[in-house]
Amino acid sequence: MAGMMKQRLAAAGEKILNKYNAGDRRNNFTWQTIAGLKNQSGRVVHNAQVNTLKSILVQRCHFMVQINIIMTS
Repeated sequence: MAGMMKQRLAAAGEKILNKYNAGDRRNNFTWQTIAGLKNQSGRVVHNAQVNTLKSILVQRCHFMVQINIIMTS
């Protein structure tokens, strides 16, 4: 049961991220520019840091969904 809930939360988080990604492409934004992840010379920082940002956002989405489930149940 708990495994199923985790999968649903993960799917919800991914949907939110995908929606952001789609918007970013339309506006020529990247995860790096949205996060302000540029170094002093203006070059975009390493991709691993962007992936870390994505995972943090997914985790936050999961947390918010969990709170919503608790509050509404």
